[in-house]
Amino acid sequence: MVREVFSRDSQRDTKQPYTRSRYYHLYLNGMYWGLFQTQERSEARYAADYFGDNREDYDVVKVNTENWNYQIEATDGNLDAWQLLWDKCNTGFQDNASYFDIIGKDANGKPKKGSQVLVDIDNLIDYMIGIFYTGNFDSPTSSFGQNNGPNNFYTIFNRNDKSKGFTYYNHDAEHALFYYSAPPGIGIDENRVNIGFTDNMRMYISNFKMFNPQWLHFKLATNEEFRILMADRIYKFFFNNGTLIPDKAAELFLSRAQEIEMAIIGESARWGDAYHEPARTKDDDWLFAVNDIVDNYFPYRTDIVLDQLKEVDWYPDFQPPVYLHNNNQIPDDVIKTDSVINIEIKNPGESGFIYYATNGDDPRAIGGGISESSVESIN
Repeated sequence: MVREVFSRDSQRDTKQPYTRSRYYHLYLNGMYWGLFQTQERSEARYAADYFGDNREDYDVVKVNTENWNYQIEATDGNLDAWQLLWDKCNTGFQDNASYFDIIGKDANGKPKKGSQVLVDIDNLIDYMIGIFYTGNFDSPTSSFGQNNGPNNFYTIFNRNDKSKGFTYYNHDAEHALFYYSAPPGIGIDENRVNIGFTDNMRMYISNFKMFNPQWLHFKLATNEEFRILMADRIYKFFFNNGTLIPDKAAELFLSRAQEIEMAIIGESARWGDAYHEPARTKDDDWLFAVNDIVDNYFPYRTDIVLDQLKEVDWYPDFQPPVYLHNNNQIPDDVIKTDSVINIEIKNPGESGFIYYATNGDDPRAIGGGISESSVESIN
């Protein structure tokens, strides 16, 4: 009830589209059947309601589990755009022309007029950061299937809007947030970052019907510009007041647990003795499990995932500059003020230079150089 919703709520808190969840007591013909939880279905009706245009404008790709085949299908629209993205994925993204092409830009990172964006790149990265952090080993590829096929994902594409690209949605996350071993998961050290590199259950997708967001992300990560963007997004959520710092992640988890804390009493009265003697109860079992995750997962997971990302060179070892006001670090990426304030930019490292820009440009040029509009600040 809480693991599931945490993954979707955290996607919301990264400012990405997500599917909403609610809890219910269910009665059928006057008989109580316990606590239930619903999730919006991220298909064409959902997309038209939240994003506009018509249902007929959307492609929705998900996994068909019928007969245990686990292959992708289009539940709305068609697979044409997903096929095109697969073809480009097979070509690879190591050169900038190939990488920028799927986000509607030229080899220099400049927008191309009339181009087709195939991937909402920030959305893909944020989606995968959520998978890495929660240790979800059953989505969008699965350890149960040796990580060689798709599972439990939805992606949406608007054929009528060339500026957006595919977006990705957390779905089915009960195999997440484990601090203890739950085979095939290994617990607090679960590594969903490294599955493309290791020989044990090595991810390799060679069939279009198996194409999934994690394989796309893995292939994109061969490009330096993509890795720089990924590092920026990781820093945004793993530091300062980011969504996935220990205290904020635990607070988000507990907000849902507290929402159903009293409702669990009815659930345990209905089903607590169905498979267990003595009956499972709120105080002895459910609160114990909730507090176990709060005490044993959230305090450690952020640093563990950072180390996993550094191991594959998806996050750098050095720290970016920090921003100070009156010698106090500014933890938010946006601040509002009614007056002029002085901001200090400080290098937390022992050496090096800070480059910054005041016109909205990235001081880092494509390819790793320094942009012409940046200003150098000596350490």
